[in-house]
This record gives sequence, structure tokens and C-alpha cells, in this order.
Amino acid sequence: MDAKEKEILMDAGIDVDGGIERCMGNEALYKKLIKRIWQDTNYQEVLSGMEAGSMDQVLKAAHTLKGISGNLGFTRLYEITEEIVKQIREEHYEEIGDKIAELTENYEKVMSALDKTGNH
Repeated sequence: MDAKEKEILMDAGIDVDGGIERCMGNEALYKKLIKRIWQDTNYQEVLSGMEAGSMDQVLKAAHTLKGISGNLGFTRLYEITEEIVKQIREEHYEEIGDKIAELTENYEKVMSALDKTGNH
């Protein structure tokens, strides 16, 4: 991974070094895994769960997205989904809308960075 690509990803809140480390230093594996986010539907499931008023669906999808984000080093996305999961489990539903807006903003930022760097 060249320095420019790494910088773009890091600017989007992606811990590239941590992600590669979790792949046992295998950069090719890391790049293969981050490209899989394009096929993942958990973000869309969070949104459709919110639209349907199904906190169970939001919880399940946000929890899965949290795990994926954590493993790939998508730090801010991980933090936001972790907060969504916590709020749902504690039944603090009134704050979920703001967190979903943050989730959307960060998800789009991450996806844009992946697109800019050819990781799609």
C-alpha cells in the first residue's frame, strides 16, 4: 500500500496499521477483506430497521457492523455502532436517530475513501 492510499484511508478514520496487524501483517489479505465491505448489507439493514421501527433488526445489524468495523480498523465506524448497540440494549431509543445520522456520515466517508483508493 503506498503512502497516498494509506493517508486517504487514515483521513477517513481507518486504522490501516491496526487492520493489517489483525491480518497477521498480511497486507494483501487486509486489502481483500476491506473490499468485502462493498457486499456487506448491515449498514442498509440498520437503515431499513430504523425505517420499519424494528430495534431488533437495528441491534443485530449494528452489532455485526461493529464487529466488521473493529476487525478492519474502521475506528470511528466501530465507535458509532458500539454506541448504537449500547443505546438499544439500555432502551435509550430517543438518542438513536442522532447516532444513525453520525453512522451515515462516517459510513459514506469510509466508502468514499475506499473508492478513491481503488478498494472496491
